[in-house]
Amino acid sequence: MKHIYTIAVTVLLIIAAIKTNAQGCVAIRSNGNSCSFGNPEAAKGWQMNFNNRYFKSYKHFVGSVEQKEREENATEVINHTYSLDITATRHFNARWSVGMTLPLISNTRSSLYEHGGNSGGSKCIPLVIQSC
Repeated sequence: MKHIYTIAVTVLLIIAAIKTNAQGCVAIRSNGNSCSFGNPEAAKGWQMNFNNRYFKSYKHFVGSVEQKEREENATEVINHTYSLDITATRHFNARWSVGMTLPLISNTRSSLYEHGGNSGGSKCIPLVIQSC
């Protein structure tokens, strides 16, 4: 029975790897922190875990074709994402622990063409449907 599951998972992975596509938007998230520790016999005490990630996106694609003119025309959207997860875990014994995570996240996005910041943008920022 165990071999059937192994074969089924292998076949599904092969089928999934045949053709894959990107999500189509900025798909970056925090990694999260590890919730394990090495030696269960030495499980008492505190454990600190730090996880950070920086991401910058500025390239635009339609399918697999990069739109290089967006950068040349200064109409690209630039996303900056920084995240830092700080986790403190108190291990009472090999079976019981309590942890707390403090996520610190900073996201910025520049899109000058949407707000009239360059020659291609509109000077009107509609809050409701109106003619500009």
